[in-house]
Amino acid sequence: MELDQQLKINQGLEIYLDPDMTGDKYLSQIAAAMPEFIILTLPVRGREPILLQPESRIYCRVVMDDVPYVFSSWVLANDETRRLTHIAAPESFIKHQMRQFVRVETCLPVAVEEPESKQDFPGYIIQNISGGGTGLLGHQALALNETYYLTFDLPDAGQMRILARVLRSSGDETNRVKIGLEFVGLSETNRNKIMKYIFKIQAERRRKT
Repeated sequence: MELDQQLKINQGLEIYLDPDMTGDKYLSQIAAAMPEFIILTLPVRGREPILLQPESRIYCRVVMDDVPYVFSSWVLANDETRRLTHIAAPESFIKHQMRQFVRVETCLPVAVEEPESKQDFPGYIIQNISGGGTGLLGHQALALNETYYLTFDLPDAGQMRILARVLRSSGDETNRVKIGLEFVGLSETNRNKIMKYIFKIQAERRRKT
């Protein structure tokens, strides 16, 4: 069923300007839902109405049949007189994982480097990634609580070089090592690039199901 058929008039909606949905939250309601666009009541933060910048990207959370969903869209226009905001209808929406950062499975080659010695640790791939950290798969353990530079090409975003700390390390049945890391000092610019990649992957996988 299409999203416009799922949404109900007066249904509550949360709006965020950052893709990891941890920043300022704006509240709105569905005024109308069409196949091409959605009309919202003017978003508010507290009691203060907010005019969202036209063409700006937004990230929304809505609960349908007791299940939270998220989708991304962009602002088309504001109608200050009628206190309405028009946004583009999203191509897809996904179930919201109730955790700080949504994580997706992926497979990206990554170069691992020890910051001080510049020693390289070859043969790793990124097995999963979120806005807060990543999981690597390789043949060599990394030292717990130590930090390493991870360098990899993120589709549509270019090369990323991120500092990460090892939280856990364990072997599997194929004698490979699974390593969980948290990002350290990650800039909001890079976090946003990662979250946009995650949203794209989830939307693509949903369309295939």
